[in-house]
Amino acid sequence: MNEKQQIAHLFRRAGFGGTMKELETARREGYAATLERFLAFESVADDVEGDLADVQDGLLDLKNIEDVRTAWCYRMARTARPLQERMTLFWHNHFATGAGKVEQAMLMHQQIALFRRYAAGNFRSLLVEVSKNPAMLIWLDGRVNRKGVPNENYGRELMELFTIGIGNYTEKDVKEVARSFTGWNMRDGGVFFFDEKQHDKGEKTVLGKTGPLDGTDVIDILAAHPATAKRLSEKLFKEFVGPAPDEKTVEALCAEYFRSGYDVRAMLRVLFTSQAFLADGAQWARIKSPAELVIGALRAMPSLIPVKYLPAHLRRMGQDLLAPPTVKGWDGNTAWLSTTTVMNRFNFARDLGPGYNNQPSPALAPGQLVQDFAIDSPEKLVDHMLQRFGPLEVSDEAKAKLVEYVKSPEQPKGPVFPAQPTWDGKVRGVAHLVMALPEFQLA
Repeated sequence: MNEKQQIAHLFRRAGFGGTMKELETARREGYAATLERFLAFESVADDVEGDLADVQDGLLDLKNIEDVRTAWCYRMARTARPLQERMTLFWHNHFATGAGKVEQAMLMHQQIALFRRYAAGNFRSLLVEVSKNPAMLIWLDGRVNRKGVPNENYGRELMELFTIGIGNYTEKDVKEVARSFTGWNMRDGGVFFFDEKQHDKGEKTVLGKTGPLDGTDVIDILAAHPATAKRLSEKLFKEFVGPAPDEKTVEALCAEYFRSGYDVRAMLRVLFTSQAFLADGAQWARIKSPAELVIGALRAMPSLIPVKYLPAHLRRMGQDLLAPPTVKGWDGNTAWLSTTTVMNRFNFARDLGPGYNNQPSPALAPGQLVQDFAIDSPEKLVDHMLQRFGPLEVSDEAKAKLVEYVKSPEQPKGPVFPAQPTWDGKVRGVAHLVMALPEFQLA
């Protein structure tokens, strides 16, 4: 990849794709500086919090789960800190928690806020906070884990899914971990508290370590385990590079995990500067999740559509935010694609480009776009849209088909582009077609 391609690749993988203005700025700064800005996201001013506060009282009720989803979609679409939101989404899938069982929308909102605070922070600290999180205490039954009658659900998933993985622990370890977390509970209103009377203070043995262990001790043991480093490294690779982690990169990530004291940001820096991430073959090697597709398309548009419709679009494509299909989260990559979900991807492109139910999409102002970018030929319109939604690299044949579409009159003997009467239909139509391209489904 040349540097221009590397920058676009970084925006697609570490964010949701860049706007034309963002990509132009990044090209002037260079890849290294752009990466550091992505990683040091706390130092980037972000107005999205204020925007949400302005509309929350009138339009959003965070006691309503669909509004919690809507607020998150708005944040992903408008944030100036794309990596923070990508990692928030990553942790939501890693610590997959469902609103159906939790029931309280505000607790789900608080859990997503927790993932945002620790987006690229210390993994050991994140494990502690997740273990205390009220939504998780409900989801995996930690609140009913008591001395004498331990509940094994959280202890099992903590090892199987969140840290060391299957094959690295025994059923005895599960029982001992459950005992260690007894007494970790929550008060009404969703506040963690440690119920000392319900904590089993007896001696336990977890992965060969013996003592009067509590939950924090267990987390220390798990965070320090080589299998945790490897599992997290492989998941980060699959999320940001491709479905087949290579041994060299995983070893480098594991080494950085321990060298940095479990710092995820340090691991991401290693990943985003690795040969695996920057190789030519890494481009377009992942199928976009519905969130990547929808938010990426939205960020590419000149204007924002009403975000209240976005959670439903994601749901129809197979990614119902705050309602993962299982405790394992979403499988991702090819699992995103089926006859139904692909059709719903195309339908979203239609709604965002031309519009829906005879209502033109507010995301585009075709006349303004044609004038602002001096688009005076079918070729220029196609080139502009391929740049806007990518930049996308398509075959000569695909590009010729797009140009042919723009050139064809909408009615027999009607005007042809760039005649002004054709602006609305052709600009919206080619936007729809570009978003429906196979290349746009890839990151």
